[in-house]
Amino acid sequence: MKVLHGISEVAGQGTNSVKGLRKLGINAKMVTYRTNRMKYDVDYDLKIGHCKWLYPFYMLKALCFAVFSIFKYDCFHFHFGHTLIPSGIDLFFLKLLKKKVFLEFHGSDIRWAFCRKPYLDMDMPLINEKYRKEIKYKLSFADGIILHDQELIEHLPPTDIPVYIVPLRVSVNDFTPNYPDTNIKKPIIVHAPSSRKIKGTEYILKALEEIELDYELILVEGKTQDEAFKIYSQADIIIDQLLIGSYGVFAIEAMAMGKPVVTHITEEMRKSFPEELPIVEADIFSIKKVLEELIMDASLRHDLGVKGREYVCKYHDCNKNSMVLKNIYLGKQKPMLSRDVFDLINRIN
Repeated sequence: MKVLHGISEVAGQGTNSVKGLRKLGINAKMVTYRTNRMKYDVDYDLKIGHCKWLYPFYMLKALCFAVFSIFKYDCFHFHFGHTLIPSGIDLFFLKLLKKKVFLEFHGSDIRWAFCRKPYLDMDMPLINEKYRKEIKYKLSFADGIILHDQELIEHLPPTDIPVYIVPLRVSVNDFTPNYPDTNIKKPIIVHAPSSRKIKGTEYILKALEEIELDYELILVEGKTQDEAFKIYSQADIIIDQLLIGSYGVFAIEAMAMGKPVVTHITEEMRKSFPEELPIVEADIFSIKKVLEELIMDASLRHDLGVKGREYVCKYHDCNKNSMVLKNIYLGKQKPMLSRDVFDLINRIN
């Protein structure tokens, strides 16, 4: 089987999926429109820019690659609602030639498009009817929808297409754990807000201002991935977000480094994850108390770091999770809820 992932990279999910699939003997490749700011390794970089004068050239380049891919690959795994040709006109030809098509949604690409569920202190965007029609059109050609947890299921439009849960994938061996030192009296707290509004940064800073304990705060913004990872590796506590209600790639990478992670996970979502999930729950009301406890307890920080690394190795290793992807492509995997998929992954050696 020949599999193509693309055409957007989202937090390494395409790249890590391809890496895991190759370990299983599958000929898998990754393509992007342009180089991701995190500079993930890809097999095809179309280098499509934003200069409007070059749009005809960009379209020709995308069309040529689409024709090449349609005849070369058997299965297409698209990320973030993007396909080989803008607006998804390539999907008709893919299905005409009996290719398998899967769409993986990651968050803002589907959240609020069909379900207007409010999130704490987060602004809900206006309804975009054009985007709704585009997503429905693309889904009409899909063999399956892939999500990384149950949080986004209610944001999908009504559909009979199978929905598969495949937990987020990281290359665990790319991260060397550096567990918090139990002798540290002034812990380093790191927060990396990709969006201060979405991450709840103002509440984090307010809580820290009120804490009368010794600590060092590092805000990671505008850094390259390498620069950011060097800072994370020195952290004693990492704060992710307080508003979304689930955990993402940043929290997983932090745990892979052996760091205790603070983030908001709703009760409903926590029930969908393995019981041993070691992430420390905090919201805008409890963040001060949670941080005070972690600042004062070095042994707790160390123990959470060890448990976090074990959790990621157990449930988010791309080499294990790609087995689930392979079975989905082959039609051997039935749709499951998150908890059942995590149990399945735990049984994979």
